[in-house]
Amino acid sequence: MHELGLIVDVVELTERFAVENRIDRVKKVVLDVGELYYIIPTLMYSVYRSAVKGTRLEGSELELRVVDAAADCAVCGGEFDPLKTDGVCPCCGQSDYTVKAGKEFEIRQIEAGGA
Repeated sequence: MHELGLIVDVVELTERFAVENRIDRVKKVVLDVGELYYIIPTLMYSVYRSAVKGTRLEGSELELRVVDAAADCAVCGGEFDPLKTDGVCPCCGQSDYTVKAGKEFEIRQIEAGGA
């Protein structure tokens, strides 16, 4: 269950950001998470509720934005979603590709809230 470790890191980074920027309360945290990160959203939300207790994030909202997987074929240059094609380029049938999206895990936005 890597969701727990990911959320703990997000909470720690956001808490540090809030302290450094004199933010008393965080209202919302938005994460961009790539499809290839293989997280379970319901588990992320559940872990988040527990991880924020006693922090400046307590009571805040977590929003997950899923970034679709995308790859470029090294053989023909075609772009495709490797999850939908089992890693095989639909244009040329080859499986030599470079992932260009879908591996993201980023804090996209932190919203400060009132008291």
